[in-house]
Amino acid sequence: MLKVGVQTKGILPDMPVDKGFQFIKDAGFEKVDLSIDTFLKNANMDMVAVAFGNAHGIYKGTPKLNYDIVRYVTDKTNRPFVVHGGSGMSDEILKKLISINGVKKINISTDIKLAYREGILTAIKNGTFDKQGFQAVSVENDINNAIAKVAEAKLRLLDGKC
Repeated sequence: MLKVGVQTKGILPDMPVDKGFQFIKDAGFEKVDLSIDTFLKNANMDMVAVAFGNAHGIYKGTPKLNYDIVRYVTDKTNRPFVVHGGSGMSDEILKKLISINGVKKINISTDIKLAYREGILTAIKNGTFDKQGFQAVSVENDINNAIAKVAEAKLRLLDGKC
């Protein structure tokens, strides 16, 4: 925690192959470009998020994730690792990520926004979103119920480990 009382997260986004964290197989040994090491050494942060094939938003197909990058970073630092782009990842992928020591936060913002949208669609279907019959409390309840359903499912899946 910084002196101002605000937690900070350092983010190392995906980079072109010639500039960063391209893993190379050399006689069965994993080597990594120094960009991750330099980032971890020089960034003053409380949490770290490093791209490993993940992305924000909705995936088109199954993401090709490099778990070795996650393990490399979590082995190199005691800072909590944050997964961006957890929305739309399969239950199997999420369980695998949370099993890696150091993964402490998985962002699911798109899942929550889609649930919000689903709540609005439910309100429209129920007629409580129409201008004539608008019922703000009912609309809010539909939205909250949809979000709670997604959040509860993720918490059950992760068994409180995140």
